[in-house]
Amino acid sequence: MSRLAVPQWCAVLLGVASIILFAPGCENRAEKPNVLLIVLDDFGYNDLAINNGSDSPTPTLDSIADTGMRFTRHYTESSCSPTRAALLTGLYPARLGFHPNGTGISQEIETLPDVLAANGYATHMIGKWHAGDAHREARPEHQGFQHWFGFINQLYLAGPDSKGEYRTARPTYNNPWLETETQPLRQYQGHLTDILTNKALQVIKDAQQPWFMYLAYYAPHTPLQPAQRFAQRFENTERGRYQALKAQADASINEIRQQLAASGELENTILVVLGDNGGTAAHYPSNLPFAGEKVFYGEGGVRTPLLMSWPEHWQPQQTLDKTVSVMDLFPTLLAALDIEPPKQLDGVNILQPSPERRLFWYSHSAGGDRYSALSADGHWRLNQFFDAPPRLTAEANFSRKDAPNDWSNVPGTGEQLALAAANWLAETTISRLQPTEHSDAAQAYTSDAFRRTPIAYTHTLGLGFRVNSSASQLPGQPPLAYQKGYLRYAYHPASNQLTVEVDGQRTLIEIALATDSCHSLIVASDLHKSNMVFFEPDLISSQAIYIDGQLLKRFSYHNPPISKASPQNALVINTDKSAAAYMPAASEPVISTRKLPTEIISKQLHPELQASCQKNQAGLQTK
Repeated sequence: MSRLAVPQWCAVLLGVASIILFAPGCENRAEKPNVLLIVLDDFGYNDLAINNGSDSPTPTLDSIADTGMRFTRHYTESSCSPTRAALLTGLYPARLGFHPNGTGISQEIETLPDVLAANGYATHMIGKWHAGDAHREARPEHQGFQHWFGFINQLYLAGPDSKGEYRTARPTYNNPWLETETQPLRQYQGHLTDILTNKALQVIKDAQQPWFMYLAYYAPHTPLQPAQRFAQRFENTERGRYQALKAQADASINEIRQQLAASGELENTILVVLGDNGGTAAHYPSNLPFAGEKVFYGEGGVRTPLLMSWPEHWQPQQTLDKTVSVMDLFPTLLAALDIEPPKQLDGVNILQPSPERRLFWYSHSAGGDRYSALSADGHWRLNQFFDAPPRLTAEANFSRKDAPNDWSNVPGTGEQLALAAANWLAETTISRLQPTEHSDAAQAYTSDAFRRTPIAYTHTLGLGFRVNSSASQLPGQPPLAYQKGYLRYAYHPASNQLTVEVDGQRTLIEIALATDSCHSLIVASDLHKSNMVFFEPDLISSQAIYIDGQLLKRFSYHNPPISKASPQNALVINTDKSAAAYMPAASEPVISTRKLPTEIISKQLHPELQASCQKNQAGLQTK
């Protein structure tokens, strides 16, 4: 059924170039539009032919750009997982603990499919998930998708070995192993892109209500394995096979558009297509004219195509130079559907005027922290790479790999961006947990499960506590802090022993702490685990334990098995004033999804925790 004409008086100019959106209240029919959100994997700025007039085989995508909006300053993360987290939540991935990998999205966070399902949409995920899989609670069926079909991680595509056991294996497009919310992994015959496309076509054909489809193709990600019917159209080289993968994905999107047109639903479907990060540029100059590639924060690694089309609603043939982020799609789509978005999103509605804002990126690897910031006007990019001095690049040099460091040429610009990035990093990665349950003896924290639980990657937990002067006579003391399956902290004044257990590793530290005084305990971890299937026992994890801002012990170890306990298990902190060690009830523990450096722990976190403990204890004594 095609959409009826809408009176021109309903048109509302929203102030972004020449975008025109018809107000939802002016619709002549009550049916809600469908939403088709397509993500291409490692699809860079130059992979879309219309962006540079390149020879990339993307006629369908070029046509979509011609019928809607093409954003030339669309920014993602530099790798797959954090972009997908940002897309689904409208939040900076660093706020969720994705930097770049994350273990999952906590249940209390409303995802885009959560909101749409609550508003009458059938929600479907097809293709690559890669937004956390350390536990089943992180999978699509727990994130708002009523149905899904695809693969949680590309390492699953090759399936089990000859003994039926999963293994780390090179991904494949041919005869892949896929699963659903109800069916375990099994092998499907054919090419991955074709299989996913056929599933999408079937879902559209069978739809009985408005639908939201998140179609996450693997193409043109390596390995370079196009279907033969596309491979034969290009030269038998890496470049040719890469072009063929893109041509196949483009043709698949055309099949979907044709089915929508044939059923009369094309004009009633919002279509969004984007690349999840810049390309590797190993087989094709995917990111031109910009320098940089996937994983890195050069312009080419984070600037990708974004196309949006909604016939008879959004004016066609619009090329928009406004700076936008992948986080913005969440509130933008909801605004187009006249649905109220969740509060406190980092993304904004790009279809209405909004103040310019800086954009930030952060990631951590074995080498340490690195971050990037883009100025509000988009003219300057700051990159901090591990311990190297920060570099400031002018927009005129975004295309140069050897771009000069303009830090000293524009006084104040680099300093301002560096300070803004530091403040942003602290605000997004450090969280003051709020108790969800409490009693006279303990406080329990059950929200933010995948941030407060040290399942994998970097993690810091700190709390202020007091030692009871009469505790040596008290038997059977409860631990200071405890989360089943993950951590246990205890202090025993009688023996001057601090026990810290995290990640299955238990250590004892001899230390005499002053009684009736406030102290801080901070444990920083770097857990180099994999997901729950592809666990690698030879990886090295490490932990650092601090009392009152001073490093007491640092140690490393080979991975123990990843915990199978639920991340929903509460973090319980003892607040019983008669206990050997307890946290004053009004104090707040602090978590960070970074392994905080010693300087921040000593100069910032410890004083904050100690002051909170002292302030609250003074208040209790006054009463």
